[in-house]
Amino acid sequence: MSKSKRVQLRGVHGNRVNMKFPACTTKEEVGTFKRVAQRLVQSQLGNLGFFPQDIAYVQSHGKKLADKLRLLGVSFDEQPDKADEAQLGTYASRVIASKTGETERKLTDAARRMERFFGRTKDIREIDKTDALSFAKWLIEKEQLAENSTARRTLAYASQIMARAVDDGIISRNPFSGKDFPKAVRPDLTKWKHISPEETLRIWNGIQTEEDQIRFVLLRYLGLRAPSEINALTWKDVDWENLQLTIRSPKLRRNKNQGQRRCPINHPDVLPVLSRAYTNRTADDGPIVPPITHTSLTKRVKQWLGAAGLTLWPQLLVNFRRSAVTDACSYLPSHVVASYYGHSEAISLANYRMTTATHADAVATAPSLIEGKASKKNDEDAA
Repeated sequence: MSKSKRVQLRGVHGNRVNMKFPACTTKEEVGTFKRVAQRLVQSQLGNLGFFPQDIAYVQSHGKKLADKLRLLGVSFDEQPDKADEAQLGTYASRVIASKTGETERKLTDAARRMERFFGRTKDIREIDKTDALSFAKWLIEKEQLAENSTARRTLAYASQIMARAVDDGIISRNPFSGKDFPKAVRPDLTKWKHISPEETLRIWNGIQTEEDQIRFVLLRYLGLRAPSEINALTWKDVDWENLQLTIRSPKLRRNKNQGQRRCPINHPDVLPVLSRAYTNRTADDGPIVPPITHTSLTKRVKQWLGAAGLTLWPQLLVNFRRSAVTDACSYLPSHVVASYYGHSEAISLANYRMTTATHADAVATAPSLIEGKASKKNDEDAA
């Protein structure tokens, strides 16, 4: 005698309910019921309307199946007219509206790519892992995003949108989670550039204005994120008694220190520049330099390099920060550098610290253990 088939599902109330089906029920029929039931429960939890195809499925299978679904807490009596709230464009806009600054911009970029692939009116409850994998492939093949960097960042922000949908009870699982969706960016070391002392001096000698001199030392020596951290600086942030600068990072303002850190300004190439500018200030609480857009700052840096006769390098602005961090690590402990420059030691190793020609030259000054002993023994024998 064939045994009946069973399936266990979690209902709207959070409890698991055992469902029993006649022995003649096929495995495919049980699987279809399970998928429909899960969508109905999730829609009810999210206070969203049911899919028309799911309602049609229930109606075509009669009262017994509807009764099973009621055991899960699914109610067909009054359905809210909120299906549009689960549409990709509508929901992503809600998530983006809760963010600010750089996070808002990056979420917007990811959401627009999702909309181009899935469609703005796509119900996010219908996006499964297979769809997500197709999106990941599309980012590389059609959008031509860099596989190990921009594509991974886009997947990370797409995952963030869908994770929020899980928290809001609209979907039960994030289709972008798991090892099939690598999100950690692999740095492209071919784009890393250490600005040598000679190049630093050539750039400095070509800068004409005091404003750009300030921006240059803040970039090259204090490694400020540009332009956000530079734009946020005012003269009130300078502690002249202790020669410290308070830096505010919009990117990190949600951290427990609210994105603030203090960094010394007594570097021999920084202090004279800031001191001169402070003497020429027009207001005690004014900005150290006028705020500038990313595009305008990039244009200025290109002018600096052109005046110095240097070839443009990739990742133009971030390589100033990399150079500053790398140089600071030669005379400060790594945990101190991380504190001054506003990142963890792990992030420093992964994204900023480089090897330079100076490091290679330093090998020649390493203490001798073998040749040194041999030379000393030969001297003793000769005596």
